[in-house]
This record gives sequence, C-alpha cells and structure tokens, in this order.
Amino acid sequence: MERIGRSRASIALGALVVLTAIVGATVAYRHIAADASSEGPMPANKRARLDREAASRGHRRAAKAADPRTERPTSGPAEYETGIMNDDESPSREFVVRNRWGGKVQGHQYIVFAGARTSDVSQGVLLVQEVTADGGASAPVPYEAPPGAGALRVVSVEGPRITLSTDADMRYVFNMIALRFE
Repeated sequence: MERIGRSRASIALGALVVLTAIVGATVAYRHIAADASSEGPMPANKRARLDREAASRGHRRAAKAADPRTERPTSGPAEYETGIMNDDESPSREFVVRNRWGGKVQGHQYIVFAGARTSDVSQGVLLVQEVTADGGASAPVPYEAPPGAGALRVVSVEGPRITLSTDADMRYVFNMIALRFE
C-alpha cells in the first residue's frame, strides 16, 4: 500500500513539474514575442539612418523622447520639401520616377512626380498629388505626355507652368491650373 501512495505522489509531483515548465515556457515565449513585436529600443545608428531616409523623402519624424514617460511633442501638418528634388522614389510600382517637384499653385500644395510607366518607358507620365491642409496627400493622379515622349524630368517651374524634358531633349509644358499638357 505504501508503494502505491509513493507512486501517486511521484505522479503528482511529476505532473506539477511538467505543468510548471509549460507555464514558464508560455510566459517566456509571450515575453519574447511581445518584445520582438514592439518598437522597443532601436540602435542609434539605425534610428539616424531611418531619420535621414525619411527626411530625404520630405517626411520629418518627430524626435523620439529619451524618457518614454515624457510626453512626445505634438506636431502640426507634415512638412513637404519644395522645389525640384532629384530622387527616384515612386508613389506606385506602376511608374518609374526621374525627379519630382513640390510647391504651391494658387494656394494649393502639390507634389508632382515626373517619369514614365514601368510597363512602357516610352510613355512619359506626371503623377500629381495634392497635399491636404492637415498634411496628408491625395492619391497620385497620372497625366500622360504625348505618345512616345519618353520618361519626363522636371526642368523648371514658373507659376503654374512646369517645364519638362525627356532623354531625347524634347520639351513639354504642363499647366497645373488646367491640369493638362500645353
């Protein structure tokens, strides 16, 4: 009889050890998974690189507070770069961008991407995006250059008129008020 009691006690102790191991493993897994999915601390060099990349695209990141209990600064509308920028970041995979222009026309803020269709680089395209008062932006609207124009590049801007050129040195003018090529 004593042997059966010890056997039951051994089984109960073994079950308790297994249950403790399972609970401990679950807690550890959830703790690790929570750390991996949250922002957590980011190495300073990676944070600096991401900030530089965001700034080059015209998006400014609010500096992260050193103390997480400190209130983050509230920011106003996003600030967009103005003028002609030589970058190739496209708002859509359907387009190859040569450069872009950002600025105001008749009180409205715009971002204009110049380039071509990915599927047909001989088809020049302008993507026009209006920036809203709260700093957001509308979906880019494509405006096709005359057929066979090739990829476009912004050369200059005077008032509402954007002067564009192609690799073949052809010149086009896009009117931002009429939203059409002249």
